[in-house]
Formats: sequence, C-alpha cells, structure tokens
Amino acid sequence: MFNRSLKYGFVLPVLMLLSCGSEPSVDNASAAATAGADTNFSNPFQLTEEDLMDDSVFTDGSRPVSWENAGVTDPIAVKKFIRQLQVWVRDNQADSISGYLIYPMKNPGIKDKADFRLHYSDYITDGVKAALAAQRLNQVFRNEQGVMIGQGQIWLRQKDNEIRIIAINN
Repeated sequence: MFNRSLKYGFVLPVLMLLSCGSEPSVDNASAAATAGADTNFSNPFQLTEEDLMDDSVFTDGSRPVSWENAGVTDPIAVKKFIRQLQVWVRDNQADSISGYLIYPMKNPGIKDKADFRLHYSDYITDGVKAALAAQRLNQVFRNEQGVMIGQGQIWLRQKDNEIRIIAINN
C-alpha cells in the first residue's frame, strides 16, 4: 500500500510537472527549420560556405578580373555589403541605403541623400530589387569599373576602405 501511494502521490505528479514544459518535437523541428531558412539573409554578416566559394571562374566559364583590378582590397567586405544591401532593399530602408551612395550620382542623376529618399521608388525599381535579390555572392562580376550587381542595375566601388554605390541603372 505504501509503495502504491508513493508511486501515485509523488512520482506521478513529478512526471506530469516535467511533461508540462515540453512541446511536441514536430513543432520544435518545424520552428527550427523556419527560423533557419532565413538566418543568413536576416544576419547579413554571416556568409555561407557557398557565398565564399571560389569565384574566379563563373558557372558559364567566364572569368572576371581579379578583385584587386576592380579596385577591391577586401572581397569579403564587398560580399557582406551586398548581403546587407539585399536586406535594406528588401525592407525598403532608404535611409540606410542613402548613406552609401556617392553624391552627386550621375546615373540616374541623384543630387543628395534627400533626393534619393524622396524618389527612392523611382531609383530602386522592381527590376533593381529583383536583380539585387537574385545576386549570388559567389558569382559577383567585376571589372576595372567596379563591382556589378545583376546585369548592371547597381555598380559598387571601394572608396577609402568603404564600399559605395556608384551607379543605379533602373
């Protein structure tokens, strides 16, 4: 009798208490998968192994000029900047982007930060957004003019150890 009351009076409540805090493993797994799916994109400074792959030969067999010939001393910084720019454009953060343009910008004729912010949707069109979102970081074209996003929708250049947007072709 004592063993039975000990079993039900002590062990059963402890087991119930311990099981109350656990969630089904299916929910935990799906939550982890959902959270992990966008981890690198929401944390732009965490590049994947694929992002860092050798980019001296592209999938089509073409060879871009070296990063140095494109005026870049830190290719990883460029890739991190592109990822950050993808996040800013995805979230329409004109204020964040405006600090990285070179003014006045001849193409498309942006006078200053205020002009960029005011006409953001005219400069960062759906085509520019799509090109930037599709840009693979292990396939970044570059030449003596700088670093190209998409088919030339955005051009970047390193200036004073910072990456700057030098052209937006919308």
